[in-house]
Amino acid sequence: MGSEPRITKQELRDPARRADMLWDERAAAFEPFPVRVRALAEAADEVAHVVGLAELAGIPWKSRPEGRFGVEGPIPDAVREGPSELWHEFDHRVEVAERAAAATSTADVQMAFEALREILTAIADALDADR
Repeated sequence: MGSEPRITKQELRDPARRADMLWDERAAAFEPFPVRVRALAEAADEVAHVVGLAELAGIPWKSRPEGRFGVEGPIPDAVREGPSELWHEFDHRVEVAERAAAATSTADVQMAFEALREILTAIADALDADR
């Protein structure tokens, strides 16, 4: 039975900070809309990756009840373009991510950010197809 490589909290600290900063920057960006949505999808992917590393390392998730994205999520209704059904699904996935962040399951947080990446990518693809 071989041992799996483990990552320590110390080794994960810098990538976790970068992923948090990337998410915050991308959520607040003022780039053209399809670019902003795709950039936010990439940030969600990075967060999911780092949280996945923490899960593999056995590092527990610390509950973040303050980690809400706001009433309208990271992209307000007033600036949304594209299919409304995708945005409805996005809103649902933001709620799931907020609940996961407020709880203690690292795996749930990883899955929530993977789901955000998927829906944001679908929205960006739809926007690109309309252009």
